[in-house]
Amino acid sequence: MTLGSQESLQDETPDTENLIIHEENTGNTTNQKKKSKWNRLKGIRVIIVSCIVFAIAVTVALIVDIYIGDHHTGHAAIATDVQKCSDIGLELMKKGGSAVDAAVGALICVGVMNPESSGLGGGGFMLIAAPHHSGEVIDFREVAPQSATVDMFNKSANMAQQGGLSVAVPGELRGMELAHKKYGKLKWSELIEPSIKLARDGYTLSNHTAKVLGIPHVQRKIKKSKQMMDMLMPNGEYLKEGDIIRNPKLADTLAIIAKEGAKALYEGKIAESIVKAVKERNGILSLADLKKYTAILKPGLNSTYQGYQILTVPLPASGPVLISALNILERFNLTKKDQGKNTTYQYLIEAFKFAYAQRTHLGDPSDPHNADVLKFVDKMTSKKNAETIYRKIFANKTFPPSYYSPASDEVKDNGTVHVSVVGPDGEIVSVTSSVNGYFGSYVMTDTGIILNNDMDDFSSPGIDNQFGIPPSKANFIRPGKRPQSSTVPVIVRHKQDPCAFRLAVGGSGGSHIPSAVIQTLINILSFDDTLKDAVERPRVHHQLIPNEVEAEGDKFKSWNQEGVLEYLKQVGHVVNTLDKSRSDVNVAQNYHNILRAHSDSRRGGSGSAMY
Repeated sequence: MTLGSQESLQDETPDTENLIIHEENTGNTTNQKKKSKWNRLKGIRVIIVSCIVFAIAVTVALIVDIYIGDHHTGHAAIATDVQKCSDIGLELMKKGGSAVDAAVGALICVGVMNPESSGLGGGGFMLIAAPHHSGEVIDFREVAPQSATVDMFNKSANMAQQGGLSVAVPGELRGMELAHKKYGKLKWSELIEPSIKLARDGYTLSNHTAKVLGIPHVQRKIKKSKQMMDMLMPNGEYLKEGDIIRNPKLADTLAIIAKEGAKALYEGKIAESIVKAVKERNGILSLADLKKYTAILKPGLNSTYQGYQILTVPLPASGPVLISALNILERFNLTKKDQGKNTTYQYLIEAFKFAYAQRTHLGDPSDPHNADVLKFVDKMTSKKNAETIYRKIFANKTFPPSYYSPASDEVKDNGTVHVSVVGPDGEIVSVTSSVNGYFGSYVMTDTGIILNNDMDDFSSPGIDNQFGIPPSKANFIRPGKRPQSSTVPVIVRHKQDPCAFRLAVGGSGGSHIPSAVIQTLINILSFDDTLKDAVERPRVHHQLIPNEVEAEGDKFKSWNQEGVLEYLKQVGHVVNTLDKSRSDVNVAQNYHNILRAHSDSRRGGSGSAMY
């Protein structure tokens, strides 16, 4: 039985109001007339008392919400992975800066303080929406060097994951400069100066970075780089949470960039240091590759969900995956009473499986070999396609990967950060940046920059990447091509009144990003959660291959939802309970000028700020 004919998510309940009315109407007509005047007076008193009680209840609720809610009446809000970086972004807006100024300043700060996840050696996507504008995207994704070839990793898949060959041309700084030139209000140097001070004077090592440094394979890779050892184990032992960490060489680099702009990284001595570090580790990145790099302005990808406008990022990011899944889930008419139900999680998982299967057909549309990829995106993001898929989903059954029609047995990035900003002028910014794996390529320059390993985000014939993703032809390596990305920054506005409801959402966690962001959006838009609950609720993930559900076991236990996992097993899913989360989400919202922001506790949970 297809879902169209199976039991609805909406529970059927008797019309008790009508039953009561019918019972009253069978009473004695004469008695009713005698009491009608008294009943009218009594009814008026009941209405008045009810109104007073309701008004008091609303007032109390508002007072409670003001004191314990995750919001603030004011001008701007920002959420990052690091409290200090959120504070920097907020201070920039207090000085008269725009939401983009705040996002740029905060992102550079996170690159300093969370070097395992992002930085000048990485790349990503920024989504920007001003009031009454459709919004646009800055694509600063890394690109393959001109000497790259489709079979360059055939001899050793490991070379795509660490070392010089794994390094793609970084794009973060070009993207930040482009955003600032178009939307910035403060001087470029003002955005960078706080991070210069942090890198030079030092900062406290975070819990997340400390945990990453405790991973054995991470430790082995760090020891192949003298520069990384100098920074991360200055006394011969790995730094621990609470220790002070410094990167004075990066401070010097940032000082040059603050004065000379992004060009300083792509030409001149800093560029030479990047090429030198890559070639010492057997890479092919050249000065010409760096000089040629440009960030790209693109229109955003638009859709709707339950009366909300959804704005997200186009290829090679995972916006099409998010829209496809939301379109499918919209057909279930999810409301608050569906939250936490066994079948709701089943529908989520099946929507993920179909969306991730479609992802295997995607790649950089600028590649001449991907001539039909944009047509495929139009199809996969259509409401008609969602209707077709909806009819293939069952409440009590799941299927092997071939049922979902992937292009290959496929379907990635650990080192990622996200910044969400709602600005004082109504601008919304959602930006995700990454060096791909933890500490990227483990190649660090003499100028303090840790370089990405984003060449592993491409597919190579016959080789699974570090996230277990099998090869996809549309994502094969070509010179100058941008690899497929799991990042999916999102901006949501109300369809009827865009200025009344504005929300920025995004996350980190590689292939877990789309599923985590989708669940957070559903919690807010369909289930009317607070931002905190929407982010903190237990999540599931399914990327088709491997054909298993990944579930946050501890979260399901703490929310008393362990029965969900048993149900999924009964349906036929293999359920793998994770000992730690593999994704985190940051959100910022303006709802009728009530500001809210929340940073995921899965990576510290204190990185939000408002004024």
